[in-house]
Amino acid sequence: MEYEVENLVTGGTGFIGSHLVRLLLSKGEEVAVVSRRGDKGLNLADVNDANLKLVKADLLNSESLEHNLPKARYVYHLAGLVRTGQAYRKKVFDINYHATCNLFRILKDKKPERIVYLASIFALGKGTETRPATEDTPYNLENYAKVIPYFAAKREAQIFVEEHVKKGMPVVFVYPCFCLGPGDIYLSSSALVYFFIKGLVKVWWEGGINVMDARDAAVGLYLGMKNGEVGEKYIIGGKNVTFRDLFRELSQLTGKREPRLKIPKSLIRGGGTVLENILGIRTPLDRGTALVMTDYWYYSWEKARKNLGYQPRPIEETLRDSVQWFREHEKDVVRR
Repeated sequence: MEYEVENLVTGGTGFIGSHLVRLLLSKGEEVAVVSRRGDKGLNLADVNDANLKLVKADLLNSESLEHNLPKARYVYHLAGLVRTGQAYRKKVFDINYHATCNLFRILKDKKPERIVYLASIFALGKGTETRPATEDTPYNLENYAKVIPYFAAKREAQIFVEEHVKKGMPVVFVYPCFCLGPGDIYLSSSALVYFFIKGLVKVWWEGGINVMDARDAAVGLYLGMKNGEVGEKYIIGGKNVTFRDLFRELSQLTGKREPRLKIPKSLIRGGGTVLENILGIRTPLDRGTALVMTDYWYYSWEKARKNLGYQPRPIEETLRDSVQWFREHEKDVVRR
């Protein structure tokens, strides 16, 4: 089959997506980025490369995709929106679920050789503080999905894609953990670092996350395309770290005082519930965010190491580069 482009990327103007686009271009590969407005957006504004092409198409409009989406040898589907509040439920389902459904229905006829789907760790099972989750951990986030629209939308999208794999679509699933690093213009996952730099984090709480670099996420997606097996799932991550230890690292890098006051989980969760459900206020702390913040989201990327050759950089490098980028580009941050 003749293909019109080598690589097609949805979500290429986002945080992880822009790093993937830059990675592909650095390897001399042709990249077509799907953009609803047909422009490079803020994250790729400085990229001037003849191998970068823009495809003006709307993932929520099947007719737009049918007429404008080129036949691509390799497709990376990264487009998504991370929001935890119920106020964003429709938008979250539109971008994470309905857009995915539309795209895969169109791709069925365009027959790419390989598709890498950026899935969510929240569509997998959850581990514990002492036992990180793996690709084989049974799904156990039903209660979270009832509260957090993003969890529910990504789970439904994954099930939809899995059904297409059974029908022969060549999909590889890649699951990044919590991404930090330079270039998070929209604070898609680096808000906590940004607020710490601003001196707004005054307390700590029990809980932990797997922190990785968005640049490593791009590498993991690329390795998934080159080395992954169709139908297989690969977690790509970094270091499992408590929030308290994360704040200690940031304190050393920024000179900001490390939070000394421990706040109970119940108070954070209660505050999120009050702000969202009772007062109806849109703030960084809603019920869903409070639930995530006060639990342990630890994951193992051993399978990706063995099968893909994935190896992340040290967390210290990621945090250092995050802090430096925010200090140099604070005026560019778009808070939505």
